[in-house]
This record gives sequence, structure tokens and C-alpha cells, in this order.
Amino acid sequence: MQLYGHSQNRYLSGALPIIERRRPEFWVAINPTAEAAQRCYDLGVKLVVRHAGPWDWDASVFNAHALVASCEQQPWWPFAYAVETPNEPPPTIGDTDWYIAEEALMAHLLAARGKKCVVGNRGTHQPMRYVPGGEIYGGRRYWWDGGPLAWAAGDLLDSFVSTCLKRNPNALLLITECGRTRALVEQTPPGQDYALGWRSPGGPTAVVYWEELVMFDALCRSTLGRHYLGSTIFQVDGDDDWASFECRGTEIAGWLAKSTGGVVGNGGGRVGEPQFVLGILTEANRLKALGINVGAPLENEVPIHATPGGEQIAAYQRTANGLFWYSAKSNTVCFLPAAGM
Repeated sequence: MQLYGHSQNRYLSGALPIIERRRPEFWVAINPTAEAAQRCYDLGVKLVVRHAGPWDWDASVFNAHALVASCEQQPWWPFAYAVETPNEPPPTIGDTDWYIAEEALMAHLLAARGKKCVVGNRGTHQPMRYVPGGEIYGGRRYWWDGGPLAWAAGDLLDSFVSTCLKRNPNALLLITECGRTRALVEQTPPGQDYALGWRSPGGPTAVVYWEELVMFDALCRSTLGRHYLGSTIFQVDGDDDWASFECRGTEIAGWLAKSTGGVVGNGGGRVGEPQFVLGILTEANRLKALGINVGAPLENEVPIHATPGGEQIAAYQRTANGLFWYSAKSNTVCFLPAAGM
């Protein structure tokens, strides 16, 4: 499993118990403290930092030299693995040649300083754009009711493959924000969506939300393989303003801390880890043992967008024992145990 976390500002220190237990490969943070950043560095965690400025969308200003120079003055700089280019540029700016040229320059400047650059970072449902010299692309994917599969999660992956991977066979994708937000179905002024996370009215239980996150991660892994670096959940310890998105202090944080690299085959059944049932859909007896009624129409059936690799998930079904989904390509049923099993 390649699910990680996204923390804000000084609050990265609050996520350290999860990080110390999990030892994740990646973690994203906004302007962390030097102490928390160094702890991640010492643990071997690749810390990706978002530095808030300097840029001004209203004035169409983004200067790579100025942003890198500002980063070098920050206390977290010695411990950062990578730095993001500006956060969610509007299409009127992010799609322009001058902006993409500045992203390419920032990647070059950071590489000269021994740092990686995460380019792109466009808002959810915005297509990816190729950046010359870009190696790691940052993506965003949010959804609301119905889970990520009902919100065309594959569109982001298709865009990455057709736009970035096609021109750079070594390109990598890191989902630097993912999760639930009601802002997709509710008119919200810009910057006022902090109260519309998964814990807002109408949101899912922790169990359902975790199932959705795991399913999204599985879709990314099956589609991109080695080109997928992981997905960071927004948020795992951050500003109180964004409390409706917060996972720290919930069951999500506990499952995230316990999760490892995933289980292939009928593994140990640790909470929240996907298990891939080695069989085909017609093995009715085996599936019934998992509480799945093969003869009945699937509950919560959702058609899935075919991915560039040909992977096509026909439908998924929630049962008392957990969640399962069917891969048409491999004719395999994948099963995620319910929390507590």
C-alpha cells in the first residue's frame, strides 16, 4: 500500500508518532519546523515540502529564482527531499507557456542544489501538463459521494500517461492531496472550502472513507506500476481551520500507521491492508465464504473507467466482511477486510 499523509505547518510534529511507527517512503508537509523535518530525514522519510510563496496569481507572478531562494532560507531546507512548484495555479496561468517554463527552470535550479522538484500540482479534475525536465509530477484527486471510482479517478491517471509519461518514459506521479470534499458538489467561494471535508455533514464513516482511500491507491498502483510513487491523504495533522479534513485522532490515523507495503495472496489479515484473493469470479464457494453473494446483483455497483494499461474494474460490493472489487483484466477478485477483522 502506498498511502501516506499530508501535514500543515508546525503540525507535522503531531504526525510524527504515525511516521515513526509506519516509516513511510513519502510524506508531504507545508512549511514544517526544522525539528520535525529533521526527524523525517533521520527516519529516511522523503519529505516533500510546499512553501507558501512568493507568487501572486492575481498579478500573474511566479519567479522560479525567487521561490528557490526563499526556500533556501527556510529552516526545513536541509532536510527536504523535494519541493513543490506553486499550489494549484488557475488554468489561465498554469496552462501558459511562460508558467511551464518557470516550472522547468525551478526543477533545474533544485536539481543543481541536490533537491527534487514536484511539478504540476494542479487542482482536482484539471488535466496534467508536460514540463520539460520534470521528473516527479504532483497530482490532486478529490471526490464526494460514491467514492473515487464514481468521480472518474482514472481521468487523472489517463492524463498523466498521455501527456507526461508519453514524452518522458521515466516520469513519476505523486498524488500530493487526495480525499473527500463536499466542495465538488456545493458552490463555495475560493479559499472557503476548509469546512467541507470528509467529517462535514453527509460525509462517510471512517471505515467507508478508508475503504475509498485504499481503493484509490489500488487503482493508481494497478494502472501506473513503478511510475506511481503514492498518494498523500489531506490532512493528517494540520490547521484547525481544516478540521473537517482531519484524520489525526480518528481510526484513519491508526490504520495508516499500521499499513505496510500491501499484501499479495491470502496474507495475515492485518487491519486495512488489501488482500488479493487468488481466484476468479466463478469460484462461488470461495467468495461466499467471504460473505459475497455472487448470484445477486452487486450492491453499490459502479462502472469503472478503463485505464491506459487496460485494467478495468467492473464493479465493487461492500459486505459485512469487507469490500471486494473485480478486475476484468486479470479476472481476479480483490478483497479488503473490514476494519477489526
